[in-house]
Amino acid sequence: MDDIKEAVKKASAYFQELLPNKQSVELEAAELSKDEQYWLITLGYCDSPTSATKSYKVITIDVNEGRVVSMKSK
Repeated sequence: MDDIKEAVKKASAYFQELLPNKQSVELEAAELSKDEQYWLITLGYCDSPTSATKSYKVITIDVNEGRVVSMKSK
């Protein structure tokens, strides 16, 4: 998975599948790890439509295999 756009799409789809009730999901950051083995995609979201507080998840995707290897709170 050489393209950052593909990585962002994969991370967004994964996030929506696991956490479908989260609101206002937005891309916050997308970067290649220093060793160039992983895409690190940070998504920001709200827990409810009236929530003013944003939470963040970092989704890590293996560059070679294109699979999600982790999702962590930031």
